[in-house]
Parts: sequence; C-alpha cells; structure tokens
Amino acid sequence: MILRRILFALIGAALLYLVLQPWGAIAGVTLFVLGVLLMVAATMGERLSGSSFTRTYSGAATVLLNTIVALLLIETLAAVVVNLREIRTPSLNDIRGTLPYYRNTDWGADHWQEIETITERYEPFTVWRSQAFEGVSAIVLEDGTRLTPGANCDDPDAYTVFMFGGSTMWGLGASDEGTIPAYVQAALGEDACVVNYGMFGYVATQNTIKLMTELQQGRVPDAVIFYDGVNDVLATHQNGAAAAHQNLSEVAAAYEPNTLASAMLEALRESYTMQLMGGVLPRPAPQAPDRPDNITLATQTADAYLLNVAIVDRLATEYGFEYALFWQPVITVGDKPLTPEEAPLAGGLGDAGALYTETYQLIEQRADDTDNLHYIADAFDDTEQFLYVDPFHIVPEGNEIIANRMLQAMNLSQGE
Repeated sequence: MILRRILFALIGAALLYLVLQPWGAIAGVTLFVLGVLLMVAATMGERLSGSSFTRTYSGAATVLLNTIVALLLIETLAAVVVNLREIRTPSLNDIRGTLPYYRNTDWGADHWQEIETITERYEPFTVWRSQAFEGVSAIVLEDGTRLTPGANCDDPDAYTVFMFGGSTMWGLGASDEGTIPAYVQAALGEDACVVNYGMFGYVATQNTIKLMTELQQGRVPDAVIFYDGVNDVLATHQNGAAAAHQNLSEVAAAYEPNTLASAMLEALRESYTMQLMGGVLPRPAPQAPDRPDNITLATQTADAYLLNVAIVDRLATEYGFEYALFWQPVITVGDKPLTPEEAPLAGGLGDAGALYTETYQLIEQRADDTDNLHYIADAFDDTEQFLYVDPFHIVPEGNEIIANRMLQAMNLSQGE
C-alpha cells in the first residue's frame, strides 16, 4: 500500500512537471519540495492514526491528480483547435506566395515557404544572425551571410565589397540571383567578391557594429555599402525612442527579474487554452514615459543615423576603404505609380506612416549636406511595373534598379 502511494506521488510529480516546467528554476524547486512532501505523507500515512488520515490523503490526492489530468486534456484539445485554425488561416508569406509574380517564377513557390523555416542564433553585439540554410531560392552560409552567386571570395586579390542592411538587402522576396548584392556582383564581374551581410530587422547601428567586428577579425574590404531606412524608422516607432534595435522589449525580458507569480501568469497567457479564449488575461501596459511626437522621434532617428555615418567615415579613413550609404525606398514615400496590386499596400504602415514621412523628409534634407549619404527613396518614381510585395520589400527587378543606383553613385564598374 505504501509503495503504491509513493508510485502515485511520483506520477503526480511528473504531471506537475509537465505543467510547471515552462516556469523555470523557481517552479522546479517548488515541484521538488511538493514531491518530497507527497512521498513523506504517503509513507507516514499508515503510521499516523490510520484510516482517517489515509482517507483524507487519498481523497485530496485524487482530486489534485484529476484536476491536473483535466487541465492537461483541456490544453491538449485547445492546442489541436488552435493549430487547425492556424493551418486554415493563410500567413502573410502564404499570401505573398500567391501573387502572380511569384506564380510565374520557378522559385517563387518555394521562397516564401523557405522564409518560414530560416532560424536565427545569437551573435555578440548585433544580437541575432541567421543560421546556415540551404533551400531552392535561398542559401545562407555558415557565417550567416546569404550566398552571392558568382562571388570570387577565395581569391585574396579579389575586389571585395561588403553590403549591409536589413531584410531588403538580404533579399526577402528574391532568389539568390535577384538580390541587390547579386546584381552588384554581376556588374563587377568574376574578379570581385561581394558579401551580403543583410539581416532581417537590422538597423543602421547593428550594421555599423557588424562592420566593426569584421574589421576586428582582419577582414578589410575595398568598398562598403549600407542600405538603411525602413528598419530604423520601424524600430523607433516600435520602441517609442530612437537608437535601439527591433523587438527590444522581448530581448530585454530575458534579463529582467521575474517572480514565480508573474512567470506563471505569463505561461498561462501563452497557453493554447488562453489563445483559444482570445487572451482573457491581457498583459499589463509597460510603464514608459510619454511617447514623444513624431517630429521629435524623426529628429532622434535622423541624428542617430547620422552618427553612424560619422563612425563609418572614421573607419573608412582608418582602414582605407570606399563607402556609401543609401536611404532606401518605402511605398508611402516618393511618386511611384502604384499598380492595382501595390495600391492596397500603401495603408499597411498604419500609424507608423506619419513617422516615416517625417523621418524621410529630414534625411532627404540632410543628405544634401552629408558626403557619401545618398537619398534614393525616389528610385522608383518613373517605374510603372509591379515592384512592391509589401510596403518595404521588392521583387528582383526593383533590386536591380537599386543596385544600378549604388553602382552609379560609387562609380563602380566591371572589373573594378
């Protein structure tokens, strides 16, 4: 009888672990203590004034065990329903993949599915970088850079170009052959090595730091190209302040103290049951100072960006490379004639649209007085064909236009 109760206690502890394990070390200690108490109680039950204690203990244990089993069953059923609902609801990438442009390519059907499977790892200082990946439309190398077809990087005498930016430089929406770095490589020829350092979500500061870490490792290029703007404004809008990377609150949460109660509430919010119920436990609003107005935020964003320009200029002088920075297009800025497919995308920025307008106006003004900074948000003003997949990302034909603007601005040509 005692061994059977100990067995029941161990089973109960295992079930409790399944429920409590997402809540970390504190929950683990709590589970251990509870398990010990259950086993001690089971062992001592027969010796303590017998049947009354045994009946009480058995009844309480049965209720606890049944409750846990019932909660696990509810969570399992909720997980099935939530996942079925997600399968039936197309994602943004699913919708992008159905655009006529991608249906008419031999890689478009694979591209948006592959984007969903590319994962990221931690990288010092810049926070994240893509894991190695090999697909039909995209190949990510071991160092986290995207493949540039034709790049002759094994030749120490090759003319080397480092290209930095966010997902627009990486080439979201394009195959390896259709990225901006790929078009630059094609123009420079087989004696060049163009490296695509573009990374999802990167702002100018992360790109500048990435350049610094490459220089620290002894990798000095002949030329450096930055392609920024979209993520810098988006991060400012997201954080309510400039000079920070995207998803700041999520990254910061990993380092902030957490109580058992708050951890349990967070795990409950993340459960499938709460997702199915529509999130009846809303997260408390973060305690933050009043959000500055858009003009202030735009000024902060432009100032932070120009400081990065100054840092790159100093590095270029120290290490002897050419460089240029390009402020990229966005669908709500400039005078591109929008196609029927593009027109609905202009409203996709929501309340961030005003901040984009203010920031872009400031950068356009300051680019006239800043060497090596090129405002090319107007690059598509005379292009009537379909280019925009969403408010930021473009098809390969758009990338080719951007690459040509870069080559012209830096006076780079075949065989440089």
